[in-house]
Amino acid sequence: MPEETIESRKLSQKKVYEIPIRRITSNTNPRNPLSASLQSQGWDCMTGDKKIWNLATSDDATERAMYVKLIQDFDPELASLAATILSQGLLEPIEVREGGTGTFTLVFGARRCLAVLFNWCLIGKPREPLIEAFLVKGNSTQILHRAVIENIRKPQSVIDEAKAIRMALNNGETET
Repeated sequence: MPEETIESRKLSQKKVYEIPIRRITSNTNPRNPLSASLQSQGWDCMTGDKKIWNLATSDDATERAMYVKLIQDFDPELASLAATILSQGLLEPIEVREGGTGTFTLVFGARRCLAVLFNWCLIGKPREPLIEAFLVKGNSTQILHRAVIENIRKPQSVIDEAKAIRMALNNGETET
């Protein structure tokens, strides 16, 4: 049987879990999934001083409204993705790994998660959204490789590349 057929069969047999989106508390991918406009204002997804994830998952309605406004004004592609998810549903699950104590680390799918959060913040439904996710296993280096490979289609910045190299070196990879 051809390799790609075996691999696609394995993927189709993966169990999809629905997890509360606020249980995702960290991100393995060194790449900032936000638009250049938001990044230039100092925003990052889940790291640094200005975590946009914290606005989107806040219990404070004012902070969630600020998240919506930031996305509408500075990341129209993400707002467009959110509209597609609202009309079509999430077409591709994200990948997470268990982080312990009921939390999860995002492997890839940050923009999809941010779009789901945008819809939740915009519509104002009281119940926290559940997001479809595959659970993956592996050591930190394997997870980092998956995260970087998933996002290879979009050229990464020099800073994102340096973060990925630093993470790999911290996880025991060699420079060669």
